Amino acid sequence: MKKIILGLAATAALAAAMPAAAQSFAPSLRQVNYREAQLNQQIRYGAQRGALTGYEVRDLRIKLAEVDRLERYYVRSGGYASYQEIAVLNRKLDNIAYLLRVNMRDDQRRGDGWRDRYGRWHDGYDRNNDGYPDNDWNRDGYPDRGW
Repeated sequence: MKKIILGLAATAALAAAMPAAAQSFAPSLRQVNYREAQLNQQIRYGAQRGALTGYEVRDLRIKLAEVDRLERYYVRSGGYASYQEIAVLNRKLDNIAYLLRVNMRDDQRRGDGWRDRYGRWHDGYDRNNDGYPDNDWNRDGYPDRGW
């Protein structure tokens, strides 16, 4: 009898603690806002370091502004954001984080140059990565196709 009462008391204590434990894992707008701030800081860092071009910075900031606008719409329409709406915001932030990661590592540098379709690196002074001026034209006057 004593073991049964003890077992029921333990079950009741666990049942009372479950909502509190589940609540700590529930997504919230605070987490969404924190992720937005983190992404904004990473975009600023990438822009200062030169790892992001101006177009990439603009595109990522526009996407972050869209997430912020959607968040405000959700809160305005119902007074709060539901779990499904927060999941939509988190998916959009995941997409922005992926784009940021790709753009930071794509070997484009702001103002340093570009790669042509053959993979050769060019800078703004019409020189490629060997240091000599580019000459993609053959003696016959036609562009070199790289074959």
